[in-house]
Amino acid sequence: MLEDGGSGTVVQRAPGITALTPRELEVLEMISSGLTNAEAAKRLDLSIHGIKFHLTEIYRRMGVTNRTEAAVSYLRLKSDSADPNRGLPAD
Repeated sequence: MLEDGGSGTVVQRAPGITALTPRELEVLEMISSGLTNAEAAKRLDLSIHGIKFHLTEIYRRMGVTNRTEAAVSYLRLKSDSADPNRGLPAD
């Protein structure tokens, strides 16, 4: 949650991929490609604990409860952005 410029109004950031930090996106890409925590840690030069910390933040920010939900959401968004005509009616 964020406070809106001292007005006292609390603004809740919408869950989703746009709320992730660049490092969290790297971790999400790794787990979405099927890597284990240990494999992702080695590739990103982090500890396994660091990966788990990032995953907890990813789940919270995306509004999901596990790595499968996070990976599926990420892959869907990635797929949708790769095909700008997806979901449009055929001519």
